[in-house]
Amino acid sequence: METVRVGETIRCCSCCAPVPDIEGPTHRYMLSSPGCWKLYGDLLAREFSDYFDRDIHGLTVDTYAVTHPGEPQRVAIQSVDAHLLRIYFRLEKGWSGERAPAFMKKIVENEQLKEQFAWLEPPSFEHAMNVTDVLKARDLEEHKALVNAWARSVWDVWKDEHLETIEALAAQVFSD
Repeated sequence: METVRVGETIRCCSCCAPVPDIEGPTHRYMLSSPGCWKLYGDLLAREFSDYFDRDIHGLTVDTYAVTHPGEPQRVAIQSVDAHLLRIYFRLEKGWSGERAPAFMKKIVENEQLKEQFAWLEPPSFEHAMNVTDVLKARDLEEHKALVNAWARSVWDVWKDEHLETIEALAAQVFSD
């Protein structure tokens, strides 16, 4: 286990969260600082052990993914666009998280839709909530509230610049 001394933090290169300044692994195409990737792993561990709620878990994954978009390469483009679509349907259309697996399958299997996916220039997440905010939860209800607030905060930043593009992609998902 990595030992991190209190006070040794940096800003994550993607989401701007104050994270431990450590060396370590990161995701293969989502760009993050190792400390942020570790905190995300801590958050997932907490969700699976203490705060599991299927409806919230998908929103956690979607929100982290879109705050760490990586570089403009096919796998990262598809990931960000698909996760943004799920957040759009969740927050703008009121879908429950229970619909997410079938929805993601529909996106992944739609080659024509994936051809429409394009690199969306990431906004700055400097003033958005981040993984460190969610880790402050003391119980399941607070965790759910913080994940929802985090998702809303991040979505608001993305939609300011890309709402029309995301709505156009959303319309294609259901034009089949």
